[in-house]
Parts: sequence; C-alpha cells; structure tokens
Amino acid sequence: MEYAIKANEVSLEYSDKTVALKSLNMEVNYGEIVFLTGESGSGKTSALRLIMGSEKGGGELMVAGENMYSLNKRQIRKLRQKIGCVFQHLRLIEHQSVMDNVMLPLRFIGRQKKRRQRALEAIEKVGLAGLEKKKVHLLSGGQKQRVAIARAIVSGAKILIADEPTGNLDYDNSLEVIRLYESLAREGAAVLITTHALPLMEQVEAYRHYSLTSGVSSKVFHQPPIELEQLPSSDREDIVKEDSQGNKENSVEENGVEEQVAKGDEPIVYETILQPEIIDSNENVANKEEENA
Repeated sequence: MEYAIKANEVSLEYSDKTVALKSLNMEVNYGEIVFLTGESGSGKTSALRLIMGSEKGGGELMVAGENMYSLNKRQIRKLRQKIGCVFQHLRLIEHQSVMDNVMLPLRFIGRQKKRRQRALEAIEKVGLAGLEKKKVHLLSGGQKQRVAIARAIVSGAKILIADEPTGNLDYDNSLEVIRLYESLAREGAAVLITTHALPLMEQVEAYRHYSLTSGVSSKVFHQPPIELEQLPSSDREDIVKEDSQGNKENSVEENGVEEQVAKGDEPIVYETILQPEIIDSNENVANKEEENA
C-alpha cells in the first residue's frame, strides 16, 4: 500500500544542535484526514518542513511514494507539484482578484483559456462561484480561506497540507472550512491539518489524530463526534478563542521561517503554490493577462 505520507522514526536536528523532532511516526492515506496537534515548539512546523523537502533529517520519510531524503533539489521541486499547501497566514495577494490568486500556480502551465477553466472549477468547488473578479481584500476571513484552498487544489494536488486553517476564523466559518476539507478527503485527497481546535476536529466523521510533545509523536484514537452545533454560543466562542490563542503561540514557532522569507531564503512550503522567482513579477503578469483576455 502506498501512503501519501509515511514517517517512521523521523527526527530533525539543526546545525546548532537544536533538536526539533525526536521521533515522528505518522501515516496519512489518500482519502482521509489526519490531524497533527501539539503546543508551540513541539515540532509541527519542523514536520511540515521535512514533508515538503525544505529540510533533511533522520529516519524514513516517504511522500507520494518517494523517499524524501534521496531526492535532489530538482526532484523535490517536481514532487511539490503533487502537494497543495494552505498557510496559516494564507499569503494571498490582497489587491488582486480571486481568479488571479487561484491561477498563480498555473502561470506557466498550458494555454490561458485552459488555465482559467481549471481555476474556475477550483473556485466553484470551494463555494466561491460568482466571486472570480472580486478583490481579495474585500472578502471575509472565511472566503479568503476558501481562496487559499482553491489555489492549493487548482493544479490537481492530491496531498493537501493546512497549517492552523481555523486559527483566525469564528466558529461558523471554522466549521465550514473543516467540512470543506472533509469533502476533499472524500474525493480522494490526503489531508494533513495542524490545529489547536480539538472540538472542531472531532466534528469530522472519520479521522486520525497524532499529537506531538517535545518532538515525539503519539497516536490518539478517534473519538465519536460531539454535537458541537448544539453547544451554547458562549461555549462555541471559548472553542474559537482557544484555537486563536494556540494560533498566536504557534506564530512564535514560525518566527524563524518568517525571518528566512525576509532574507530571501527558501520559505517553508511556499514553492508548492508559487515559485519564489516569480513572486515579485506576478502582479505584472496578471495585469498583462487581463489586458489580453
């Protein structure tokens, strides 16, 4: 059986002897959702960096049937085309349209008409049909999350990674986003989600849950879904607040990543969405395509 992601005793130690991961054991199948939880500093971001090939560690790590530690940079770049990622802070281009944002991964793939058709299909799949021309800065938080999901799936990626997807959303939008990922898994995608929102996680009909503590993973058995919709609104707000606080804590863990981006180094996972070398020029490309459309 070929797993989408399989980690066996995976570890990661940086050059300064900082141990980011001690023992990650995890399996993600196609057609299922797997949640990865843990406090800030537990190793969640390091796990994502390894899965995307931004780091090389110890143990055995297979992604889409490939041994991540045996691939060169060119092979890793090719493999990343099979993976879609939704970042915690989304990294959308706010002053551009929904269509322009979703089309970014397709800039150099096929003809313009075909690219637009694929983007339209992705936009429709996430429930944003009719908003193709709307500027992203005019959208709600939940709609922006959907734009990011559409951008992650537009290239046909069957492995999806979402980093704290509900951290900045209210309860209703959080639940809608979780349901959307659930539907994508039913269509055959392998979905890996890092989150602090345990009650929202438990709304998924079928899932697996791994918890990271000080770089060591443990499997948590699936618990029956709770009827979260029936909870008092005050309890729902507590759940969202808890996720938001966890999100802020996790941002501390990502400071190093943000510094890397600022320095121009390879950003975590971002290459799956948009090649770094065209980030600065995407606005000009989009404007030219609008003129030629």
